[in-house]
Amino acid sequence: MSLLCIGTFIALAAGQGSPNPQITDVTNGFVVHDDRAVALLPPVAVCQGQVEQASWSPDGRYLVILRDDLGLTPNVLNELSTGTDPKSVQARQTESVGVWDEQRQTFRAVWRPESGQTQDFQCTWFAGTDQALISAVEPGRTQNDPRVRELLDLNAQTGTAGTISRVPDEGRYMIEPSPSKPEMVIYPQAAYMGREKPVELTLLRADGTWQKLPQAPKPFDTRGFPTWNTDGTRFILTHYERGKEKGKTVYSCAAYDEQSGTWAEDDSLQAFSLPDPTPQLYVVTMHLPKEIEQAGVPASIWLTYGIDPDTTWADAPSQAPEQPKSDAPAIKPALVAAEGDLGLVSPKQDAVFYSTRGVGLIRPLLDLPKSAYDAELKAKQIADALNQAKACGLAALMYASDNDDKYPGKNDNLKDILTPYLKNSDLLSNFVYTFRGGTADDIQSPADTELGYVTGPDGGRAVVYADGHASWHGAGN
Repeated sequence: MSLLCIGTFIALAAGQGSPNPQITDVTNGFVVHDDRAVALLPPVAVCQGQVEQASWSPDGRYLVILRDDLGLTPNVLNELSTGTDPKSVQARQTESVGVWDEQRQTFRAVWRPESGQTQDFQCTWFAGTDQALISAVEPGRTQNDPRVRELLDLNAQTGTAGTISRVPDEGRYMIEPSPSKPEMVIYPQAAYMGREKPVELTLLRADGTWQKLPQAPKPFDTRGFPTWNTDGTRFILTHYERGKEKGKTVYSCAAYDEQSGTWAEDDSLQAFSLPDPTPQLYVVTMHLPKEIEQAGVPASIWLTYGIDPDTTWADAPSQAPEQPKSDAPAIKPALVAAEGDLGLVSPKQDAVFYSTRGVGLIRPLLDLPKSAYDAELKAKQIADALNQAKACGLAALMYASDNDDKYPGKNDNLKDILTPYLKNSDLLSNFVYTFRGGTADDIQSPADTELGYVTGPDGGRAVVYADGHASWHGAGN
């Protein structure tokens, strides 16, 4: 981590109020699919510090962020302001958890681990609430200090986090949230994987109450797969076994009844599963070859549309399904950031969070009909053609100025004589020079005398004139 990210954050935050709806990049700033186009709007600075993890709330209003702080305490900043060599300043980096409120456009730090660092960080949201369960391991300050597992109840609306438990770490917790109720069941991963004895299950509610679930009947106590039923109202243990017919699997379920506090077998229940994957916006990080990454060239972050390869499918297939085949044009992705290491689309598909150069940012997304994108693209192509024609025309004017006011002739090699006056000789690739040649004295009306043109969209032309101005002429004009 370097002090560069502070300058980056300040530069991005300056002038970044509410999201600017102005579209600034038509070439790489749109995801185009089917009859729709999604525009990436200018970024909004969220927080500084290296982002380690992030988690959107189900409604997309809040974003929980685990980040590295630079350790720039008032004492450290005072030392730097007095001209002290930055290499000699002892700034202790620490991690912290913060909450971004998309509605209020504010970021607030809510929790810092006592040891300054965390491991095995998990953020799981309670359904239908602004609350989440944070599970994190704090390493000891020294090698002899024990690792501590801390559970916290985070309230995103109030920006607070209270400790539920803080105990010696005995391994990772598995967390199964209900998809419809503000409840979740937690249990130790080691016990579930080992299956030598019944798994200890704990039901935790968003109101802070919790209870140890009684031992389930056999074989569910050691062989039951923990999950919720289809509508998320009952926690169940599903036992799978091979059927008599080849390739058939037989399952049975035991459901927990919160009112009676007992388990009951009920094979009519079905385990909750994600629906079949549907095309949506998702982030792709373009990793470069190792030898290039080692040279310090970062990866880029892109936004695209389709079936996310990282989606979890209900039947847990051995491989992700193929993208649906269609006669529709290929998806055009959009560049979120030329360099970055994390990207996350909001649940409502209206924003994308990413991290770059030690700064966390959000780019709002604007959904538009493809016709609007086509209009934006045409406007850009016309502007590009006008700029190209004007650059070539000005090159001809400068050549004439250096050659006794004599303009190039129609049969002259334009590339040889005009390239010295252009930043890029490729500008001449599709420039058509139409002036017959001669001197400035031969031109009676420079504003009406055409030097050449560049063909643009729909057969139109960007025409440049002897006075240096360029104008657009649609096809037929």
